[in-house]
Amino acid sequence: MKNILIIKFYYVIAFGLLLIFSKVTIAQQSLFDLLQEAEKNNPALISQHNKYLAAMEKVNQISLPEPMGGLGYMLMPAEMRQGLQFSLMQDLPWFGMLALRREELKVMAEMEELVYREKKNNLIATIKEKWFMLFAMDRMMVSEQHHLENYQNIEKVVSSRYETGKSSLGELLEVKFMIEEIKNEITKITKEKELIKDEILLLLNRKSGDSLFQPFTLDLFYLPYPDSTLKNYILTNNPMILRMEKMIYATELGRQMLKKDSKPMFTLGFDYAILNQAETHGSSGGYESFLMPSIKLKLPIKRKKYNSWQKEKEFEIVMLNADKENVKNEMLNELNKMLFEYRNNERNIELYLKQIELTQQMVELMKTEYESMGMGFDKILHMEHEIRELTVNVEKSYIEMSVMAFKIQAMYE
Repeated sequence: MKNILIIKFYYVIAFGLLLIFSKVTIAQQSLFDLLQEAEKNNPALISQHNKYLAAMEKVNQISLPEPMGGLGYMLMPAEMRQGLQFSLMQDLPWFGMLALRREELKVMAEMEELVYREKKNNLIATIKEKWFMLFAMDRMMVSEQHHLENYQNIEKVVSSRYETGKSSLGELLEVKFMIEEIKNEITKITKEKELIKDEILLLLNRKSGDSLFQPFTLDLFYLPYPDSTLKNYILTNNPMILRMEKMIYATELGRQMLKKDSKPMFTLGFDYAILNQAETHGSSGGYESFLMPSIKLKLPIKRKKYNSWQKEKEFEIVMLNADKENVKNEMLNELNKMLFEYRNNERNIELYLKQIELTQQMVELMKTEYESMGMGFDKILHMEHEIRELTVNVEKSYIEMSVMAFKIQAMYE
C-alpha cells in the first residue's frame, strides 16, 4: 500500500504541474539562457538577420540617377571661334517615383525580417522540445529504476521459493529475463539522451560533446489561451501570413510604379561655353560666354505594353490574396489537428494514471497471494509489464502534448 501511495503521489504531482505555472530551477543554465544563446549563435538565424540588414541598406540607395557632364574644347576654329565648352544633364523620373521605390524596398526588407522571426520561432520551439525531452527521459529513467527494483524484489521471492522447491526454474528465468530487458532500456535511454544533447548543442552552434546542463525541474508548458483566441492570434500575428500581406502590398507598389513609368521622363540640362573670337579686319577679337538651358522628354508611346504590365500586376495581386486565404485555411486546419492531439494526450494522461493506480493495487494483492499460495505468478509479471508500458505512455503523452503546445506557440509569437 505504501508503494501505491508513492506512485500515485508522483504521477498526480506530475500531472498537476501540467496545469499550473511553476518556476524553472535548472543547474547554472536555464532554458531562457539557452534560447538567448541560440538566438545569438545559430548560423541560420545569423544568416537571415544579416540578410534583413542588407535589405534595409538598399532603402538608402534610392536616389536620382547620376547626372551626366561633358567637357570639350574646340581645337579648330569654328565660324571664327574656338574655346571651352561644358554641359550637364540630369534625368528626373515622374513625381513620386523615388518615394514608391523606396517604400517597396522597405517592405521587401520587412518581409526578410518576418522570415527571421519565423525561423527564430521554429528554432525556439525545437529547442524547447529537445529540452523537455531531456527532462522527460530523466523521469523515464527514474521510473525504469523503480520497476527494476520491483522485479529484483520479485526475483528474491521467486529465488527463495525455488530453493524450497515451491517455484520452478522457468519462473526464475522469466524474472531474470525481464530484469535484463529493463537494464537494456535504461542503457538505451542514456544513449538517446546523449544524442538529444548533441542536437541541442548543434542548434547552439557548439561542438558535439560539449557540456550541457540539463534540467532538474521544468515548467510543463500548457496552452494559455482558449482555442478561439489562439485562432485569432495566429491569423493576426503569424509571420507567414504577415509576410504574404507585405508581398501583396509590395506588388501594389510595383503596380503604381509601372503606372508612373508610363508617364514622361524629364531630362534637364544646360550648355555653357567660353569662346575666343578670332581677330579679323575691323574686330580686335576677345572672349564671349554662352549659357543655353535645355529640357528633354522621354515619351512612352507604346501604351499597349504599359497597359499589359498593369494587368499583370493586378492578376498577381488577386493570386496573392487567394494564396493568403489558402494559407490561412491550411493553418487553421493544422491548428485544429494539433489542438486535437493536445487535448487527446491530456485525456490519455489522466486515463493512464488511473490505470496505473488500479493495476498497482492488483499487483500488490497478487504478490500477497503468490507469497502465501504460489498462485498468480504469470499475472504478476503481466501486470508489472503493463505498469511499465503505461508509465512509458504517460511520458510519451507528456512529450507529445508539450510538443504540440510549443508548435502552436510558434505559430503566433
